[in-house]
Amino acid sequence: MNKLLNTQEKKTIKIIQHINKRIIIKIPKNIEVKKILYKINNLYSTNNTITLHKIDYISTETSNNIILNSIYVTFATLFIVIFYIHIRFSYLLALGSLLTLLQNMIIVIGFFSIFNLEFNLAALSATLIILGYTLNNIVVIYDQIRKNEVVHKDLNKLNIVNKSLNQTLARTILTSALTLITMLMLLIFDVETLHTFATALVIGIIAGSYSSISTSCYFYTLKI
Repeated sequence: MNKLLNTQEKKTIKIIQHINKRIIIKIPKNIEVKKILYKINNLYSTNNTITLHKIDYISTETSNNIILNSIYVTFATLFIVIFYIHIRFSYLLALGSLLTLLQNMIIVIGFFSIFNLEFNLAALSATLIILGYTLNNIVVIYDQIRKNEVVHKDLNKLNIVNKSLNQTLARTILTSALTLITMLMLLIFDVETLHTFATALVIGIIAGSYSSISTSCYFYTLKI
C-alpha cells in the first residue's frame, strides 16, 4: 500500500490493516478520501470493488479531550486501587499492586503500538477491565499471604510468598484459562465489532496472570 502513496501522503496517512480484508486509514482532512480509496482499489481489488463502509471525523479538540479523559480515568482507577490495597493489607503490597497494574497497561499498549493496531475506546475499556481482572488475582494472593502470616509465624516473608503463590496458583491458572478461552472464541470466529476489545483482553489476561504471580509481591519481600 505504501508504494502507491507519494512522499507527502506517506508522512500524513496512517494505514492500519485488520483481518477480513478490512483496512482502517487515518488521514488529515486536507487529503481527498476518494483519491486514497481509488489507490486502494487498484492495489487490492481483483473481482470485487473496495467498499467504503464509513468515514469518521474527529476534531483535534475532541481527540485531545478523549486522551485527557482517558488518562484521568486510568490514574484515578490506579489511585483508588492503591488506597484500597494499602488500607486492607499494607503499603508494600500496595506498591506491588501498582507495579503489576502499570506493567499490564504497558504490555497491552505496547502490543498495540508494535503491531500498529488501532487503540480505540474499546481497547481502552478492555484495558480498564484488565486492571480489575488483575486486581482480583492480586487480592486473592494477598489474602492468602495474610492468612499465612498468622498461621506460619516461623516463616520469613520470602517463604510466605512462595507458599501463598503455590496455594493460589491452580486457581489463578484455571480462572485465566477459562476467561482466555472465551476471548479467543471471539477472535477465532471473527466477531469484527469486538475484535479490538477481544485482542486487548487476550493480551491483558496473559500479562495479568503472569504479573500477578511474578511481580505483585516484589516489594513485600524486600526489607524496607
